[in-house]
Amino acid sequence: GELSLMKAILAQALYPRVALPDPNNGKRQRESDWRFHTRGVRDAVLHPTSALNDPQHAPAPVEAVLFGELLETSRVFLCSTVRIPVHALLLSAVNVECDLNA
Repeated sequence: GELSLMKAILAQALYPRVALPDPNNGKRQRESDWRFHTRGVRDAVLHPTSALNDPQHAPAPVEAVLFGELLETSRVFLCSTVRIPVHALLLSAVNVECDLNA
């Protein structure tokens, strides 16, 4: 419904500010240790004040994170984040690259 439409609009507005979850996140003990990969940065983490650090709101493996900005200190933090289903991003993508060996 309306929530799906809002997520599609956000994906269009924030693309390409997208972070994909690291496949090893399920092995990490805390959501605050989860890693995300952007086009130019590997191993970014959610900002400590992010609501997505809460286990009830943490992104699922089939979700990406849209972010408003990257904050670089001793680590790279994703700020102003929202979860979005990965398939919704396909509507915004100019190119889709697939790794057949993965």
